[in-house]
Amino acid sequence: MKNLLFILACLIASFSFSQNGKLRGTINAGDQRLAFVNIGIASLGLGTTSDGEGNYSLENIPPGKHKISVSLIGYVSLEQELLILADSTIDFSPT
Repeated sequence: MKNLLFILACLIASFSFSQNGKLRGTINAGDQRLAFVNIGIASLGLGTTSDGEGNYSLENIPPGKHKISVSLIGYVSLEQELLILADSTIDFSPT
């Protein structure tokens, strides 16, 4: 009985640690790095903002095709569809 409970606990734990992907990069406008740019996936309710050096990281993205939006007041917004793979990091650095 203890072995059965242990196996069941292990199975539940393995399902709770899903294999999500990660998106990271740097936002540039020419030679200038842009701070406070919004990067997000509206369909998932996920988003982040670039730091003072233009770097960002967006984690826990489920595998699959997702429309990534990039926006900053005063600049043209960008939307691009990317394929996020399980347990991988995609480098997305639009200019």
